[in-house]
Order: sequence, then structure tokens, then C-alpha cells
Amino acid sequence: VIVWEIQTGKVLRGFVVEDLKGDDLISLETKCVLSWSFDDLYASRILEDHVAIYEVPGFNLIDKKGLKIDSVRDVSWSPVDLHLVYWVPGNENTPSRVALWHLPSRQVVRTKNLFNVQGVSVHWQSEGEFMAIKVDRYVQKNKKNITSSIELFRLKAKDIPVEVIEAPGGGEKIDHFSWEPQGNRFMTNQSFDFKSIVSIFNASAGKNGDNVQLVKSLERKQLTRWAWSPRGEYFVLAGLDSTSAFLEFWTASDLQCLGVKELVKATELDWYTYGRYVCSWVS
Repeated sequence: VIVWEIQTGKVLRGFVVEDLKGDDLISLETKCVLSWSFDDLYASRILEDHVAIYEVPGFNLIDKKGLKIDSVRDVSWSPVDLHLVYWVPGNENTPSRVALWHLPSRQVVRTKNLFNVQGVSVHWQSEGEFMAIKVDRYVQKNKKNITSSIELFRLKAKDIPVEVIEAPGGGEKIDHFSWEPQGNRFMTNQSFDFKSIVSIFNASAGKNGDNVQLVKSLERKQLTRWAWSPRGEYFVLAGLDSTSAFLEFWTASDLQCLGVKELVKATELDWYTYGRYVCSWVS
């Protein structure tokens, strides 16, 4: 792995990544990925028993050593400040753990234990006020059925409180989560019985804006894509296929369907940068 400085073409750092052919807990792809802080002054890599955090452009390890975390699985930087979150899987006797780490204090400022975990994904709100952890859990010991919940961290509030939102619609697994760009709403999707349940939540509900509220759940035909406008407020729900497809255009404030477009073929879609247009195509 080689890191280049684009403006000068200078090589900043090179890494040798070993592939132990399945013996490692961390995949080769994960070892090759560098995550960057919002200001590009730090970069991080996940290794077997620690997270390496480098100062840029010198690429020296902070404190000349890595952040010691056994079995760490994922690392994600805040989009607006120097908070970094990571999670560590558990076992039968030990819960999984999510931890929020801070620079320059270099201290863990918040942790949360999670039980019966199958998987974890991190979702930052664009303004850095919230961090959502989507947790997939085994329902029974046979590990056949999975349900989901959202652990919402309020990063600007005192002591960083965490609110737990259970999956709506009977507890089916959440297979999609996304924040509204530049907003406090988020969307989830659950798929079962050839249909989809799309739910919109407001993370700043209540008298003081400190509660999560389910705004509404929509039962639709089975969906394959969920795309917010880059400017927020509008979103597209889509069923994309190589033989037939449809697009539904919605507003988030009053959850009104503005229109439905059926297509002969479409496999991909994307929003124009300023949210004025949506493009669909076949690939």
C-alpha cells in the first residue's frame, strides 16, 4: 500500500500488508484501507490487535505506538471533528463494545456494551451532532433469526447520552440505514414477504429536541435502492432490475409521494450534486 500526495506526487508512506490466507481475524482488504480524519491531518489503519493512527504528512505514529485494541473490527472518523469510533466483537462470556475516542485528549469518552451481536455498522450524521450504530442481533441461541436496533449517540449533549430505537414493523432486520444530508432525520428499510417497510425518524423530536420519534412507516413494493437528495428533504425509493423498474419521489417533511415513474429497464440511479435531477441507467 502506497500513500501519495496529490499536489506534489510525493510518496508519503508505504506499507507491506501480509495475507495469511484466512488465518487472520482481519481481512486483507481491511488491512489495505486507510481512514482519514475530517481535516486530513490524521489517518488510521486497522491491524490485528491495535489501530495505527498517523499524523499527516509525516506519517509518524502518534505517541510512537498504536492504539491498543484487541480484535478491533471497524474504525470510523467523525465528519466534523476529531472523534473516532471503533467496535470490538464479543463472545459467549463478553459483550461486544463500541467506543468513542477523542483527539487531542487521546481518551475514550464514551463506551456502550452490546449483547448477542451479529454485526455492527456506524452511521454519522453529516453535521456531527449524532452517531447511529445499527446493531444486528441474534434473536435465539440457534442464531437463525436476526433483528436490529439503532443506538443513537447524542454527541453534543452532556455525557453523550444514548437512545435505543428498536426496529419497527415486528422487529425484522434493518437492511438499510441512511441519514438525511444536512438534516436530523434518518431512514430505515426492512424487507420481507416481497415487500419493504420504509420508516422515517426525527432525531430531534420532543419539547427540547432530545427524543427520537418515528414520523411514519410506509409499506411499499420490494425496494432495492433508497436515495436522499444531496440537499435533503426529498428522497427516491426505487425497485431496480434489468427487465423492469420503478422510481418513487417523496418529500420527507410531509411524506407525500410526488410521483411514480415506471421504467422498462434500470439498474442504477444517482442524484445531481445540487439535488435538482435524478439520473437512472442500465449497467
